[in-house]
Amino acid sequence: QRSSCLVLLIEKDMLRTDRSLPFYDEDDNPNVNLLHDVLLTYSFYNFDLGYCQGMSDVLSPILYVMRDETKSFWCFV
Repeated sequence: QRSSCLVLLIEKDMLRTDRSLPFYDEDDNPNVNLLHDVLLTYSFYNFDLGYCQGMSDVLSPILYVMRDETKSFWCFV
């Protein structure tokens, strides 16, 4: 139940995250999927906190600079 709620919160927030930038400009853009995956992984990594609105705004520039899923995750943590 809670995990499906986390997925819905993340997907809702993803629609508003930096979509005007070329790095995230299309729905099937792999960077959008990376952003989603890192946020979901973090939500399970820190399950007590879960996901909070706006976390995508914090992670987005990290992912843009690092260009690596694993490094971005650990910088975000």
